[in-house]
Amino acid sequence: MLYSCCVITQGAKRDAIYDLQRSSFKYIPKAMTKVLSLCKKGKSVDFIKRKFKENERIIDEYFDFLIENEFGQFVDEFDNCFVPLDTTANLYQGINYAILDYSLESKYLLEDAIAQLGELRCEHLELRFYDFVTLDFIEHVLAAVQGTTISSVYMIVQYSEQLFVENIKKLHEKHPRMIMVICVGAPKGFNKILKNNHLVVFYTEQQVKDENNCGVFSKSYLTINTDFYVESLHYNNCLSNKLSVSRFGEIKNCPSMDRSFGNIATTTLKSAIENSDFRDLWQISKDKIEGCNICELRYICQDCRAYRRNKNDIFSKPLKCSYNPCE
Repeated sequence: MLYSCCVITQGAKRDAIYDLQRSSFKYIPKAMTKVLSLCKKGKSVDFIKRKFKENERIIDEYFDFLIENEFGQFVDEFDNCFVPLDTTANLYQGINYAILDYSLESKYLLEDAIAQLGELRCEHLELRFYDFVTLDFIEHVLAAVQGTTISSVYMIVQYSEQLFVENIKKLHEKHPRMIMVICVGAPKGFNKILKNNHLVVFYTEQQVKDENNCGVFSKSYLTINTDFYVESLHYNNCLSNKLSVSRFGEIKNCPSMDRSFGNIATTTLKSAIENSDFRDLWQISKDKIEGCNICELRYICQDCRAYRRNKNDIFSKPLKCSYNPCE
């Protein structure tokens, strides 16, 4: 029996097992999925070997692989101790994740936007600074988070000498909700990642000057956990329960989307999300998207509806994804 946190997703050419508890995955051949489907029906190892009697060695290799990776265990009989994963859709229709973009062109106050997010009971905040900001400015913004429902803050900031890791650690001590800082535009050869139990600091030479850097597919961006997996089964895992404010103050599903639901200078976040159209894109799950619907990585890969192969088709394959599940 596979453990309930280990789930199979079938693709066009091969399948994958996600270990949602350990945040990892392995590719598997489709033949292994067939074997596991028989196991799920209660068929014994002996039965399976008889059914595929010319491939006993391969069957043994499959089971060795599954045991070695701790995806499951042999049992004498099925019982109720193996509780299946609950994949019931979350019916929450509020905002739990927000992106606030900010640059020298921005005319709105971040602290006002953060206060409004607190009123919406938002839990996670991503701040993206496209121009240099001082450590004092960052601390001022983080101070606005205190006393709100926001429990975690992720930041993309332009590299400066003020943003050495020791200064960031001190900032984290004052504001522990800040759990990730990505410093872009770092000096050549300064790429590094520093982690502890509560903070990740990432320095990269990559330049990020506006929202056009979104939507890039990379296996390093895969998100493997139960909440993300279940959300991906039912909703768009990038836009569901999310709100964004662009650097120009436009309230959108995502800063890269064309459609605006008002400017924060004249429209409250609450009134923007009460527009019934605001939630339309939330329903576009991976199974509805061209190319993604046959990909074995679809439930652990974040989707992008802003950059599409066919801009006129909202269900078109992500533009910046070069992965071909048919190869």
